[in-house]
Amino acid sequence: MKRFLTRPAVLIPAAVLLSLAAGLGYAVWEQLDTSALETNERLLDELPPYPGAREIDRRTQTFSGEDGLPLPQGLVTTALFAPPNDTGQDEIVEFYVSRLTGWEPRTTALGGAFQVEFERGDDCLLLMTKGMAPGGAGDPTFAVAATSEEGACRRDS
Repeated sequence: MKRFLTRPAVLIPAAVLLSLAAGLGYAVWEQLDTSALETNERLLDELPPYPGAREIDRRTQTFSGEDGLPLPQGLVTTALFAPPNDTGQDEIVEFYVSRLTGWEPRTTALGGAFQVEFERGDDCLLLMTKGMAPGGAGDPTFAVAATSEEGACRRDS
């Protein structure tokens, strides 16, 4: 029996289940703040809509810390949009950078796509473009993710 319990086919699933149980237990113990969902939704609803874009999907999920443990540390809500035909990602970025007054933007180019992080106090918005660069693969989309927690943008300065 002892030899059976030390087999990888038993140990690996047991470790995964134990990690998930620990994460769920921690979430219950810490009583993850459900008002974060309403705050994230409010942040996304306050965004000026890009003219002609339509929202495709909106999802909320937990995120964990950088230590690799499956312990939920907060919630992030992401809205996915389809831009109007022939809209360049630079137009999307310029639109939000120019209209989100009171927010501090930081833009990063990531292999033909843009990522713009907007910070205002503990609020963080992340604008991401995909498939919008000339010759880009896939359907062009852009997404805005919102979270509101202390240090949500995780900037060093």
